[in-house]
Amino acid sequence: MSLQAQLDKILPDLPQPDPRTEHLRILLLDIETYPALTWQWSLWDKFTPVERIVREGGLLSWAAKWYAEDETVFSALWTDGRQGMAERMHALLCEADAVVTYNGNRFDLPKLRTYVELDAGLGPVSPFTSVDLFNTVRHVGAGMLSKKLGYVTERLDLGAKLDTGGFDLWVGAMPVDLGGRGDPDAQATMEAYNRGDVTETLEPLYDALLPWIKGHPHAGLYDESGVNRCQRCGREGLEPTGYARTPLGTYRRYRCPCCRSWSRGKRAVQSVDARGI
Repeated sequence: MSLQAQLDKILPDLPQPDPRTEHLRILLLDIETYPALTWQWSLWDKFTPVERIVREGGLLSWAAKWYAEDETVFSALWTDGRQGMAERMHALLCEADAVVTYNGNRFDLPKLRTYVELDAGLGPVSPFTSVDLFNTVRHVGAGMLSKKLGYVTERLDLGAKLDTGGFDLWVGAMPVDLGGRGDPDAQATMEAYNRGDVTETLEPLYDALLPWIKGHPHAGLYDESGVNRCQRCGREGLEPTGYARTPLGTYRRYRCPCCRSWSRGKRAVQSVDARGI
């Protein structure tokens, strides 16, 4: 019996390395912003013309971590300044193959591109795949009464967001030159809140929703071994389970025994030449 076979017999339940951490760089991130300052004639103004803008809003802080790693990185106006925040985030985004957010396609990523690429003058970051978990929740969690991150994670028993106490935390954490109090206690709470959104809610939700995520980077494309892998979790050993059919072709269908997601082969085992119109 070979040494490897002996080890497999003695230690059959050793956890296998996650291919996503071996072959992919997956960055989870969340940002916090400060509000714009405008002149208002009334509390009930429905529209603010651009000439009444005193100061635009901006990036207050961000937290990020590489998937399955222990360290969470944090940056804020009071720790790194505007340029330092932008440079650190630019470096992370340029290293990432995929970026996981919640509602990031509509909020976090457009804001970051403006603040990091344009305002800081750092130029475009390298291309990456956006994995916006909000889109997945809209698909698989359409029956939920709310799609807010805190509600979704608590409903799925994945954890709870830190209670901020409301807008006063933002006023307390904002530097004095932006109209805030620059309170160190508020800034510490903001840091805990920002970090918690990544470690306590975003990462557990990513793991829970993995089988339903559409457009997830395929770990097999980052692995030069050529092994057939699950697109989402990257594990080997896909189980052939029936066939997937499109209007023009039939493909082998597979199920991943690890994350239980479905996939199909790329070559049609049967096809037709004509399609109804």
